Amino acid sequence: MKKETGFIVQEAAFEEIPILVRHHHLMFEEICTLRGLDYGISNFEAVDNTYAEKLQKQLKDNTSKAWLVKDISKIIASGAVSIISMVPV
Repeated sequence: MKKETGFIVQEAAFEEIPILVRHHHLMFEEICTLRGLDYGISNFEAVDNTYAEKLQKQLKDNTSKAWLVKDISKIIASGAVSIISMVPV
């Protein structure tokens, strides 16, 4: 019997912001570890809180979009894009 495999990509819902924040945190934690940097837990907490606030505002006003990648049983990845409008200088 062949088991189906594959991934599902879906737009993240507002209530999934904690998952997006966690993935964002883990990404920067890994970057710091690989570069031998000691970023400090208090800095991570500040970044987590600021990122959560950013997502709450920007997902609501559609200046950010975020997605989750799921396999059959769990969320395995996420990504987000912020749309920034700036006048060239």
